[in-house]
Amino acid sequence: MRVTQAPIIQYLMEKNPHLFVRDGNCLLWQGSFPDNRPQYWDSDLKRNFRLHKLVWQQIHGSVPAGHFVHPKCGDPRCLSIAHLHLITTRERNINAHRNRRTPWKLKISKTRAVLPADVVRSIMHDDRSTSEIALEKGTNRDTVRKIKNGTAYRHITNFFVNL
Repeated sequence: MRVTQAPIIQYLMEKNPHLFVRDGNCLLWQGSFPDNRPQYWDSDLKRNFRLHKLVWQQIHGSVPAGHFVHPKCGDPRCLSIAHLHLITTRERNINAHRNRRTPWKLKISKTRAVLPADVVRSIMHDDRSTSEIALEKGTNRDTVRKIKNGTAYRHITNFFVNL
C-alpha cells in the first residue's frame, strides 16, 4: 500500500484545512513559519513540531545524524511526501547561500586587502601611534601593530637593512 500523506498532515488538514494550499504537486503550509521551517504548535503537548522532520519520521523513520529533511521543489513551505528528501549539512548550507536564505550561520571567507610594499615599509619606520598610522594609511590598528611586531607582511623586508 502506497502512503499518499503522513498521518500528521491528514490530521492537521482535517482539524485546520485553512493551513494548507495545493499548488500543483506541492502541499504548501500556511501556518507558523519561523526560520523558513514549517512548524506546528500542539497545545495538548505544549510543544512545537517541525513538520518536515515529523512527516519524514512518520513515513521513513528517524532522520540520520548530520542530515536534514528538505523539499526537492525548493519551496520551504512544501510538505508533500514526494518532494521531501534528505540532504547533508553541507548541501543545506550551499542551498541556503545560493538562495540567499541563511537562517543559520555560514562561514563565508572575507576578502582581504593587501597593502603595497612601500606602504608597509613606511609603517615599519613610522614612530607615531598605531591609531594615527592606521587612520592615515586606511587600515586598522591591529594590522599596523602586526607589521611593527613583524608578524604580518614578513615577506617585505626593509631593503636599507640589507645594504
